[in-house]
Amino acid sequence: MGRLAVICAVLALADSLAVTSYAPQAASLLRHDVLLRCEFSHPEPIALSDIGVIWNVKRGSSGQQPVYKFDGHNATAERSGSSIDFTSLPMGNASLHLPILTLEDAGEYTCIVFVSTHAGKATLVLKVAAQPAMLLSPMNPSLTFGESKTFLCDLTGFYPEDLEISWFRRSQDGELRLSENICTGVPVPEDNGTFRVSSQISAAFSEDDAGVFLICEVRHESLPSPLRSSSTVYLMARGEAQGSTAATVSIVVCTVLLAIIFAIIFAILYQRFLAKVPPLMSQLIIPEMNSAGEKMVAVCNISGFRPRTMDICWYIDKSVKEAGDETSGKEPLLSAADITGQASHSVSKQGSVFNMTSELSYTPSVQEHGARVVCEVKHKALRGVKRLERPVHVIARPNKMYITSSPLVPRAGEKLALSCIVEKFYPKPISLSWVKNRSALTNVTQYGPFPCDNDYYSVWSQVEFILSEKDDGAIFICQIRHRSLGSPEEVSFEINLKGMPPEVQYISADPPDPGVGMETRLSCMLQNFFPMDIEVVWFKNGVQQDVGVYNSPCVQSSRGLYSLCTMLKLIAQADGRGSVFTCRVQHVALKSCQERTYTLTLTGSSDLSTSANRI
Repeated sequence: MGRLAVICAVLALADSLAVTSYAPQAASLLRHDVLLRCEFSHPEPIALSDIGVIWNVKRGSSGQQPVYKFDGHNATAERSGSSIDFTSLPMGNASLHLPILTLEDAGEYTCIVFVSTHAGKATLVLKVAAQPAMLLSPMNPSLTFGESKTFLCDLTGFYPEDLEISWFRRSQDGELRLSENICTGVPVPEDNGTFRVSSQISAAFSEDDAGVFLICEVRHESLPSPLRSSSTVYLMARGEAQGSTAATVSIVVCTVLLAIIFAIIFAILYQRFLAKVPPLMSQLIIPEMNSAGEKMVAVCNISGFRPRTMDICWYIDKSVKEAGDETSGKEPLLSAADITGQASHSVSKQGSVFNMTSELSYTPSVQEHGARVVCEVKHKALRGVKRLERPVHVIARPNKMYITSSPLVPRAGEKLALSCIVEKFYPKPISLSWVKNRSALTNVTQYGPFPCDNDYYSVWSQVEFILSEKDDGAIFICQIRHRSLGSPEEVSFEINLKGMPPEVQYISADPPDPGVGMETRLSCMLQNFFPMDIEVVWFKNGVQQDVGVYNSPCVQSSRGLYSLCTMLKLIAQADGRGSVFTCRVQHVALKSCQERTYTLTLTGSSDLSTSANRI
């Protein structure tokens, strides 16, 4: 909290951070979750500890009230359940998740982001709406010719209070909007903050109105389309009604009661075991960052559906579109590749409904950065197709990071150029800096980043100076910061006026665990040294070995450095178990000789004659 207070004090002086907010849908529904989008951009990679976020809300004429705070280390949720995604925050995503919306959540939200001494803010308005529930009565009444009847349409649990109620009469001749004998009340608030209202209409029906429908229609901003309920009017002659006998009435009553009982039982069984239940789809789960050439796993959880049969398809869509979390499936996928074959599905049953988890294993390339992974669901209880989609963010760790010198052997009094080369990384933004003996260097020239094969980038940074005798042994470090590295990485170069010392690898054995009497080859690689002259000596238990020693010719790399492989061949003897072999390397650029050791292990005996023939 202390850090946020300090940053707030400099907000007016450093309001230079670009922050963008995106409003959710026109009116988010009561008791649903919502994500308030807030994104910011920064030219360089940043750590989580360097970021601060404040979310405030203004409701009506009241002042700003805190909702959520994060100071780079600690988070405070003033609104219960509110959260931000810390894995995507360093990538510029400061969006706020609010679960189970209430009416009190509506208001004007402000997202303030701090990065070091830079700050920026953006606002968005959240509206909360509740859909009305409708009850029309009486339903399907039986009337006599000329009888007048009043119908009541009750609407409950809606918000905000403005809505439109209309009455219609539908017959074979078409649908007619009614305007007479209608009485609609004023919306009344309920205890939970929502509203209720009633509307009634009185109508008389003639002989020609048999089978007519009376319809109550409601329009409200929470409804994607008008909500309707209808009642069918059944008519009979007045004489028929008076001529009904008590016995007939009893039979009818009993029949109706039995029918109602069976209907209720059937409805309960049908709703519980047979009725189609549309699936509920959770948010598509996908890693925020994915390494090029490595498998990522995307998960789509689908629950509470019936029947069991369901079609799930996965796509990678490269069309340009602002990706949402869920779409209706009406819009076509313009540039999508079907990758369903790389997905697996598991189904479980809970009571009378089914749950499914669909898991996609996919290896993205850098060309697919920004593409959308789409999970498409088809089910009998859905009117169309539902899709979940998330963008794929792809990164590629540098293929190589090293320092070269020109000339290869530095000389006092002459110019030396050190180049830090970073090859094949993605995305393009990268930062290279130099340090000499823990002091930062400022006279640095950077070339690139340049595009290279398959949308990757390469870059090099160079420092030049005149060498002096005092520079011998100085250590130059190139610090590399890139989104794919997580934390900065370093490559170093030590000034050696005598040349480039060899990199002496560890000794390897072929075979690793020989049997008695088998030929064994011990080898050691010496890499990247200059000048070419080098001395290699092998020892067994401290005794120099002259027989069986072989050195390959020196091979010069494109950087002008040399490498060779040295080898000692021997026949494993039973008394040689536990013998210590040493490879000693001397070179003009080494301050002292380098040694690598290997202890011989034996697995058992072998046919000596067979081994001799093979040798």
